[in-house]
Amino acid sequence: MNIDIPIFNGHLFSARKEAAHYQSLAADQRIRTLQQQVERDVRAAWVTASTAYQRIPVTVALLKEAQLALELAQGRYSLGLASIVEITQAQLNLTQAQIENVALRRNLTKCPIGGSLSVWPSCALPRLRSSMRA
Repeated sequence: MNIDIPIFNGHLFSARKEAAHYQSLAADQRIRTLQQQVERDVRAAWVTASTAYQRIPVTVALLKEAQLALELAQGRYSLGLASIVEITQAQLNLTQAQIENVALRRNLTKCPIGGSLSVWPSCALPRLRSSMRA
């Protein structure tokens, strides 16, 4: 009858203990890295959202100014005080303002944190604010 008692195993148990400890440390570091990435992504989404939300009145004002400029250019042209180039430039400016306004509103309907929204602040901003507090 043979009995095998691993008393002298070449420090196998202590090596396994150290390996488990270092694997645990590596897992903890991966968790911290992922948490930092999530925080960075939330902060980036917050900045993007608030910047886009603040641009709404600017694009609306730009659109109104472009419409007014086109009306003035048409009035000047009808009085013989402006050329067709001025009207064309005013039409181009109006088209660019319309494109900017539509693009901004389209981008605002995409919620960066899961889902879509019809009015920007009602969906994303409360979720982003609560994420920032955590």
